[in-house]
Amino acid sequence: MPSAAPSPEPPCIFDMDIDCVPPVGSSSCNATPPPVEQCTGRPFEMVFLYNGGDCTQSYNVQAEGDKFTCQDFDGGPPIDRGEKSFIVVTALKDDILYHSDWVGVGELFTLSDGGENFVADQLVTIYRDSNTADPSNILQSIRYHSSCSQNLFLKDRFGAVQLVIWVNEDQGTVSCFANQTFNLDITVPIDIEGGPATVQSLTVASNVDPFFFNLTDKVFGIQVNAGDTLETSLSIPIDLTQKRTYNLLITLSAVTSTGKECRATELTSFTAGYPLPPIFPTFAPTNAPTGFPF
Repeated sequence: MPSAAPSPEPPCIFDMDIDCVPPVGSSSCNATPPPVEQCTGRPFEMVFLYNGGDCTQSYNVQAEGDKFTCQDFDGGPPIDRGEKSFIVVTALKDDILYHSDWVGVGELFTLSDGGENFVADQLVTIYRDSNTADPSNILQSIRYHSSCSQNLFLKDRFGAVQLVIWVNEDQGTVSCFANQTFNLDITVPIDIEGGPATVQSLTVASNVDPFFFNLTDKVFGIQVNAGDTLETSLSIPIDLTQKRTYNLLITLSAVTSTGKECRATELTSFTAGYPLPPIFPTFAPTNAPTGFPF
């Protein structure tokens, strides 16, 4: 009779213990404090998210005092993620340049004047390309009040751009975003076969955009022996102005000196953020003419 087939090798599974570190001012990871909502001091730096799209998505209260206008040309800016436009931001009346560069849809861009406080009003012009001397390249023209003497809130939308961070002396840095930190303890079984294991990857899959984080650089090449515990940490960006439940699948892989593959996988969840209170926005003006502003 032929001999019995050899028994399959047992899987090499590491244990993973996840400890969520509460943010400063919170007792748990499910009680993230809300961010400051309204700008109360003249900024010297702002960060905007380029959403793309036309003026109809505008959401702010500044038009009540005639502080906000938005006009689209040739259909307005693109909406496809990653597609680039050339964005120029200047003072409305003074010769001050706050930004002049390419920005992709979905990317952040920063306005600053070397630490000087912003003037009262800014002009944002979005171009098809970097030839700003040609008015036919203009896709959108926005005017808004930037000194915070008028109502200005986190996540205000002005046409294709959205305010997500400001910095001023009164409030410091006020941001929509924060990082949620997790400490990981990954324990190697005492009976692991094949000698010490070398870590190959550490990844996080999420239910919230950007959906996947590759943190391999933090741990690649670390060797662990039987019975050892590998300690590391990771941070996940969150939007504080939207209340969401974040589901994270954390996976670590390793290989022993004999080529045996090992893995640790664990699922964790937390709820963070508070929605901003409703405001009474004035949406964008009616559709602009199809001509040029000059």
